[in-house]
Amino acid sequence: LAELLDVRGFNLNADPGGGLNLRPVQPAASADRISSMVLRTEKPLDIDSLSTFMNELLEEHGKQLLRYKGVLNIAGEDRRLVFQGVLKLYGFDWDTEWAEGELRESVMVFIADELPEATIREGFARL
Repeated sequence: LAELLDVRGFNLNADPGGGLNLRPVQPAASADRISSMVLRTEKPLDIDSLSTFMNELLEEHGKQLLRYKGVLNIAGEDRRLVFQGVLKLYGFDWDTEWAEGELRESVMVFIADELPEATIREGFARL
């Protein structure tokens, strides 16, 4: 049966015959399109400007935005605003109050397919 099937898979001493024919390793044909970015600011954000920014971003690039989330310092508000989303679906929710002496910093994280980094940075700078 062994001769009929020519199975020598576990015979490490057998001569494979003809030498090894290995292909050279080629780099991937395309660059990785998935990337991420983090934005930070200590400036309190205007909630109306933030809403406009997010709506415009999602309208234009929502299918590219795989995941995004953040904790935001909203002007005139003692509570953190937490947001998260996937593609064009997102939500905001008020969280706990900032602690006394705590750095009130807004942090936004975006993970996207072909991340529109320039668009996001420009929009964030206008907030």
